[in-house]
Parts: sequence; C-alpha cells; structure tokens
Amino acid sequence: MDKHGVEVSRDARDLISKMLCKNRNERLGKVNDVDEIMGHPWFAELDIDELVHKKITAPFIPKIDSIKDLQNFDPDVVNEQLTESIIP
Repeated sequence: MDKHGVEVSRDARDLISKMLCKNRNERLGKVNDVDEIMGHPWFAELDIDELVHKKITAPFIPKIDSIKDLQNFDPDVVNEQLTESIIP
C-alpha cells in the first residue's frame, strides 16, 4: 500500500511506469504498438474478445442520480475555487 492508502499490484505499477516513460523510444508500445501493451503481464487474465464484444461486466459501476451528480468525486476537489489558466 502506498502513502495514499491505495494498493497497486506490482504488475500495475510496472505497466504504468512503462507507459509513462518520458523517453518515447523506451515507452511501452514503441516497438510493437498495442500488441506490446496487451502482452504485458497486467493484461494476462483479460479476454480481449470478450472485452471487444462488451461481454465483461465492469468491476465497479458508480451510482449516478443525474447528469450533474458529483457524489463520486472528492468533495475537496468539487469545492475548489476555479482559477483561469493561461497557456502561452
């Protein structure tokens, strides 16, 4: 478990770090595109055919009361003051 109390598997950490590698020549997917990514151990138990044909049930389906429902977002983030960002 990390300092935020979220448990992330070794395979998930490895996948994330390889996909976010700053050097694009070392990034996962550079050599063999999506096949390289899908070949990562984190995806080992995923049946791609079932995913493509939408036969897999999501492990978590959030409760949503309306299109403007914010109950699934952190209240601290929802209540933050908005600031304008100017990008040069």
